[in-house]
Parts: sequence; C-alpha cells; structure tokens
Amino acid sequence: AGWVFVVCTEPVAREPTSVAEVSGRYMKFGKLFKNAQHGPWVHSYIDYKGLKQVLKRAFNGSEDSFYAELWNEMTQVNAFFCDTEQRLLQQLSQQLAAPPASAESVVYFAEVLALHRFVVINYVAILKIVKKHDKAAAIAGKESIRAAVVDQMFSLAFILSFEHSYLFSESWRHLSSADGMEVGSSIAEMQQVQVQSSSLALSFSSQGSPPSEGSLGPHLKPTQS
Repeated sequence: AGWVFVVCTEPVAREPTSVAEVSGRYMKFGKLFKNAQHGPWVHSYIDYKGLKQVLKRAFNGSEDSFYAELWNEMTQVNAFFCDTEQRLLQQLSQQLAAPPASAESVVYFAEVLALHRFVVINYVAILKIVKKHDKAAAIAGKESIRAAVVDQMFSLAFILSFEHSYLFSESWRHLSSADGMEVGSSIAEMQQVQVQSSSLALSFSSQGSPPSEGSLGPHLKPTQS
C-alpha cells in the first residue's frame, strides 16, 4: 500500500430522504482513511467509525453528545501531534547535519512525513464527519455545526501547522536540497512507495478552505497528470 491519498465521493442521483440514509454514505472514505494511517499511530487518529456511530445516536437523543465527542477526538489528535512534533524538533538540528541518506536520517524524515500526513488526513476526516452531521441535521431541521467546528479547529496546533511549523518548513527545505533528495529516495525505497504523492484530491466544497499548496511540502504536492 502506498501513501497516495485520494478522497472521493460517489455521485448520487437524488438527495437522501432520511438520517439513516445519510449515515450510510461515504463508506469509501472510511476505508481510505483507515488504509492511509501510519501503523504505529493507529490509535491516535480521529475515531471516524466511532463518530459515525455517535452521530447515528445523536439524532435520537442529544446532538450535544456528538459535538462533545468530536471535540474530545480533536483535542486528543492535537495532543498527540504536539508531543510528536516536540520530540522530532529536539532531534531536528542533529538530523539536518547528519550525513546524506544515513539510516538514522532516513528513519527520522520518514517520521516527519508521516506526521504531516497524520495532520492532513485527520483534517479531512473531521470535515467529512461534520459534513455528514450537517446533511443529517438539514433533514432533521436542525442547524449546521460546520462554522463552529472550523473556528475551533483553527485554534489547534495540528491545524495551524499547515502554515506555521518550523519542523515541517525546515524538513521541506532540507528534502528539497541535493542531500535531501538522496534522503527522499532512500525513504521511498524503505517504504517501497514513491514518497512524492501523485495526487492529493481533497473534497473541500462547502467545507472550508483547504491548506495552500505551499503548506503541503515538496513530497506532498499534487503533480500534473
């Protein structure tokens, strides 16, 4: 399995007519989300499947339970990101000065790339589950929560890292250098994948603004097909 992460939705011929029908949609994203997770960190991602179950129950009871559980998941993701980023930052200077493509350097920058992907796919998962909620809310005659969730997301470090992360910016700069290219090739060989994503198609219509292309890093920018 590679690191290419394409988020897609299947076209539908008609609008859903029930909350249950809305909850049954987008199964393909759930599978993609699970497959894209970094093995050692699987318990640190948004519990997308669990949130779907909470959402089903929410419209039979209190919607507050869904919002509270979503915020709890977001703060857990943020805590894991902050801890991991801090640990990697402590090693950054040493790795920038390491011999090109040394085994230690390859493992280090592979983990930096994994952390960035962790941010991206959790961001998409949050927007997807919120979109699912708002579709069900519209059917039930209730209010959207997207604006409130987006506001809260952009107070969290893992989301702000798209534009403001010394770890990511210095890593991208290094990986764009001649020495860094050698590291990148070694990472690709180690993972048996091409590190540079061939595409990153995020479905952001009516879900808020996507991160800029510049924030994706040199090994995550979409390429022309």
